[in-house]
Amino acid sequence: MRKVLNDRSNQIVWLLFVSLLWLAAGRAEAVLLRYDLKKGDTARYKEMSAAAMRMSTSMMGQDNTMSGQQTYTVIYRETVTDVTPEGVISLVRTLESGKSTAKMSGMEEEMTEDMPKTETFIKMTNQGKILSARTSSPEDQTDGDTSDVSGVGMGSFGLDTAAMEAVFSHFPLPEEDVKPNDTWTDEVRMPGMLGGTAATVTFKSCLLAVDRFDDRDCAKIRTVFEIPLEMDPSEMMGDMLPQGTETDVMGEASGKIAGRIEWQFDYKRGCVVYAEGPVLATFDSSFSLGELEGQSLAMSTSMAMKANEKIWLIGEEEAPQ
Repeated sequence: MRKVLNDRSNQIVWLLFVSLLWLAAGRAEAVLLRYDLKKGDTARYKEMSAAAMRMSTSMMGQDNTMSGQQTYTVIYRETVTDVTPEGVISLVRTLESGKSTAKMSGMEEEMTEDMPKTETFIKMTNQGKILSARTSSPEDQTDGDTSDVSGVGMGSFGLDTAAMEAVFSHFPLPEEDVKPNDTWTDEVRMPGMLGGTAATVTFKSCLLAVDRFDDRDCAKIRTVFEIPLEMDPSEMMGDMLPQGTETDVMGEASGKIAGRIEWQFDYKRGCVVYAEGPVLATFDSSFSLGELEGQSLAMSTSMAMKANEKIWLIGEEEAPQ
């Protein structure tokens, strides 16, 4: 009887010991993720994108289809210009160099273009919540707004380019400590331009692991995002009509951008080290302009694009203590 009791006691002690080890390991894996940046910190990144697209149009009984490929490679530098006691970070993203290539069906030669050097001014919280973004391009420059992500650029699917750059190079982080398999969500309001209406970007993230990456202590995170697209047909078609033309534009234009990015976040240094993943965009539109010069004018388009995005840290310099 005494032996049985001793055996049971040993089993209980062993189970308690294992449980304590498991709890301790769980606490050790829990990490607080923050963009822990200081004024004067500088980081340089290389970004690459390769995309394939296909678009079909139908206008006045004529159908056309085209396809193409596009790539770009850029190197940009991010410099922290200010950090408030509340954790609001101001930084400048400077495009140091960039080149894009494109080849569409029917083209004999590939088009190559050097990308203009620009500066994007970003304000965000240390959780990656973008407060404002604006570009320094002379033809596009406006002041930002702290209520939504705001600014201007040439636009991407009717959305603001400066805001897109800011949001997709600084993904949102969770409010509290997280451990592997924990999830969190966030939303960012994206301003529209070039006929586009404002859109809400939804982020769903999961901490996959806490491990070493490139000799750093990193959190491996998967972020899935989605952006519904809506555009005003009258603004989209306005520039395509002869100057002075007065006609009512009827129709609709909508689509979606969705992606899945896996990224490595150095939680001790407080910065993104690596990010890669696919992005898919679809867009459909149909317009009716009534009659133009005695002819009924209607047009429809359908477009799909798939890209693979990749960003990685190529150098950094911490501000003096």
